[in-house]
Amino acid sequence: RENSAPVTERVNAYKNACDIDFVEEKTYAKSVFSDRLNSAMADGKKKVGARARKQVASAKRVVIKLGTHIVMNDNGELAIGRLHSIIEELVVLRRSQHQLIVVSSGAVGLGAGRIGRSPRTLEEKQACAAIGQVLLMSVYEQAFARYGIVVAQILLTEADFDNRTRYLNLSNT
Repeated sequence: RENSAPVTERVNAYKNACDIDFVEEKTYAKSVFSDRLNSAMADGKKKVGARARKQVASAKRVVIKLGTHIVMNDNGELAIGRLHSIIEELVVLRRSQHQLIVVSSGAVGLGAGRIGRSPRTLEEKQACAAIGQVLLMSVYEQAFARYGIVVAQILLTEADFDNRTRYLNLSNT
């Protein structure tokens, strides 16, 4: 995007409306406590310092961004082992009374893998996203269910932040 300021303002407004104390944007769950997560992420990224860990430890809600390169392997398949390692760490956070919001990418890639081709048009990307989203939520539901944690999904668009009624409904979710 050429100008991400309006989007950033809406994200900040959402964080405030939902009383989110800490968001590590674009780096997802590297702020989780254990070294096991860092080793699961040993793809050349920097480890998070003590300051970020203290912020997470004191936060009521933690937002974790799982990007496409975390959700999927280089060959386009779901990185199930990596996801399960991360989910184990998220369970530790949840059991220590943190509320978790997981923001996940990868639906388009998973859908493309299911139909066996890369999407070229917007319509094809939307179809792949619809197919992949079901797969992704199924993985999350099964993985978290092993620990007795119920998952839910909220799909958002920029318009959800522009319309006051939708924004207020969002903050109540």
